[in-house]
Amino acid sequence: PGRQPERMYKFACCGFPLVPDGTAQFEAAVDRTYVSPGDVIHVALNAHNLTKKVLQFEVKVITTCILAPLNIPNSFKTCPRTEILHQQTLAPGDRLVWPSASPKAISIPGLAPTFSGNFR
Repeated sequence: PGRQPERMYKFACCGFPLVPDGTAQFEAAVDRTYVSPGDVIHVALNAHNLTKKVLQFEVKVITTCILAPLNIPNSFKTCPRTEILHQQTLAPGDRLVWPSASPKAISIPGLAPTFSGNFR
């Protein structure tokens, strides 16, 4: 119990939260920060939904490919890509625990950049 539960809201307007809807708490740890396709990461977590609504829990890997042509200096294009590795819904009151003694093993898929055509 390191982090306190965060307040969740039903609605927000212009960046200001409105209508409280309970709290949610989430703590996680992974065994490494740099991964390659085919690697397996181990995730330990504790998530608790104390709101009145169903929440979606996701483990994602986000990669960014940087394309830079050799013949045009200071010109590049980025290609961000998000891949969902695991997702699970948490009903009101649900708790999801993957203890550090037996963390969840999640495989990193091949994440080739998705682009086509000429880069100009």
